[in-house]
Amino acid sequence: MVPPEHIAAGETIVAQAQAAVLAICPALQVTTAVVPSGGAEALIRESADAALLVLGDNGNGSIADLGLGKLGRKVSARANCPIVVIVAGTPT
Repeated sequence: MVPPEHIAAGETIVAQAQAAVLAICPALQVTTAVVPSGGAEALIRESADAALLVLGDNGNGSIADLGLGKLGRKVSARANCPIVVIVAGTPT
């Protein structure tokens, strides 16, 4: 079971991310979800109803990872919608 404080912290993080995106593009429809389960499986499941998944990457992977990392590779192989990977430090 995921501790409630971890879920609350996750909800705060995604709310801040949503607010940042909407500050840049207010007309965009952004839906967030905090899903207390395995990362790749949760994202794959959520992709069934998504138009786009946006994943983050810390930029520490090898060139063989192509900026995806382990989770990104799993999700990209099985997602039901397009994915975008944003690498840390990338100018917006």
